[in-house]
Amino acid sequence: TYCYAQLVGMNKSTTTHKSSSKTPEWGQTLSFDVRAADNSPTQQLQIDLYEKGMLKDTFLGTTTLPISVLLSHRKKWWDLFANKKSNIAQGRFLLQTDWKGRGGYPKLVSYPKGCTVGIVSAFYGCKSESVDVTSVCRKIVDKNGMFKWAGGAEMRFVFACDPCPLAQKTLNIRYYNHGELKTQEIQEDESENIELFVGDLESWIKEKEEEEKEAFRQRNKQRILDATKQTKKRIEAAAKKAESVEDDLQEEAKKVRKIAELMQKLRVSMSERRRAEGLAAVRRLQTKNEDRSR
Repeated sequence: TYCYAQLVGMNKSTTTHKSSSKTPEWGQTLSFDVRAADNSPTQQLQIDLYEKGMLKDTFLGTTTLPISVLLSHRKKWWDLFANKKSNIAQGRFLLQTDWKGRGGYPKLVSYPKGCTVGIVSAFYGCKSESVDVTSVCRKIVDKNGMFKWAGGAEMRFVFACDPCPLAQKTLNIRYYNHGELKTQEIQEDESENIELFVGDLESWIKEKEEEEKEAFRQRNKQRILDATKQTKKRIEAAAKKAESVEDDLQEEAKKVRKIAELMQKLRVSMSERRRAEGLAAVRRLQTKNEDRSR
């Protein structure tokens, strides 16, 4: 007998237990690198049990365990089923999981702040022990935002675990219905179909992302408009300052021209004075010469 395990695209198996006992023990460790995995129901550890044969191995049972469920129980007995669609257990096996690495455990995506749609939390089990199955329940919500639970469905098969085999178990869901936070408790032996309108969380998240992108675009647009206005104001102020400087220069030019005109008049006045003084000197010489000739 041996176990064949599959997780995040990797396949591994234990050695074959040679004993014909119906309770074989392997005590082996199979390691998987789950850094590329997320905490969604699609990321599951699938375990198949086979009996080694001469020509062909005999299939004994299978089970699939979401990572979110494995995180809730490090050491636990799990049911084996005839196939993935079966809900009839035909055996059990004990599995212990250990998580190592700097990245920490995979975590459930936190509920968006301010969101008023979708499933907030979902726990399956009894008072003494329960499993966080929020990620599994969120995947059950259809396109119309309806969470549908089929009457008679076995919870241990839906969630691939049984946290307390000897106790009556329930599924406790906290969800938003048209903006109002509500709680629904579904018993393990519930026979009636249950439908809850919880809204489409994924659509809400996408809508919020688009709103944030649009708000970012509007903020950028406003910043550009504000910057343009400031630049325009600076240009207008610089233009007014340039006009003021030009006016000052024109006034200074007028003053310079007036000074030049005064200097020109002064020069003309001085030339006429000198000319008059020269003529007077000539007349004096003529008069002096005339006096001598007499």
